[in-house]
Formats: sequence, structure tokens, C-alpha cells
Amino acid sequence: MNPKEHWEDIYTTKQPSEVSWTQADAGLSLQFITQVAPQRTARILDVGGGDSSLVDALLACGYSDVTVNDLSAAAMQRAQLRLGAKAHNAKWVEADITQPNGTLPKNVDLWHDRAVFHFLTKTADR
Repeated sequence: MNPKEHWEDIYTTKQPSEVSWTQADAGLSLQFITQVAPQRTARILDVGGGDSSLVDALLACGYSDVTVNDLSAAAMQRAQLRLGAKAHNAKWVEADITQPNGTLPKNVDLWHDRAVFHFLTKTADR
């Protein structure tokens, strides 16, 4: 199974409570982000953001340029459903971070990654 198939399978068959990386409250990440990038126009990229609640918190705080990247479309769809109409206030990029092929923003003020690189087990991918 390739990585995309693996993550799509996880996000279509498991609930957030069934995976070890689920974080009910993204408060610590939000605290760091607001300290490092206090301007609400900061360009923020959440790599591997999937169905994380960080995007909810960033939008609620007034950040206006938030991009969520994940390999899994199913993961991002969960977040979009949760956000409802507010989902249109973020950009959603389905891409493998090791091979983004020009799909990610060229310039960002802050790159957030809570767990993606932990899952990159091949030296070449890191």
C-alpha cells in the first residue's frame, strides 16, 4: 500500500479517538503561532493539518491566510465538514509534502508541523 492509500484508509475507517495523534485542543500550537506570527495577515501553512482543529482556532482568531496541507483528502474533508461555511476561509492543498509539485504556497511566514515529519521514516523523505 502506498502512503496516500494508507492515510486515506485510516481517515475513512477510523474515528479521531481511534488514532494516537488526535489532539482535542490545538491550544499549545495556537499559543506558539500567535507569539511568532501575531499579525492576523501572516501566511500560515499547516503541514499535515488534515482534520486537526488548529485551522478552526486560527480562523476563529482572525487569521486570514491559512493553508492546510495533507496527503489525505478524507482527512481534510472531515475538517471542512466540521467548519461548515467557514471552510472557505482556508486554502486546502492535497499533496505529498515530499513531492508538492508546486501546489503549496511559495512564500509563508510560518510553517506549522505537529507530526508529519515523525511519520517520514525514509531518510530521503526527511
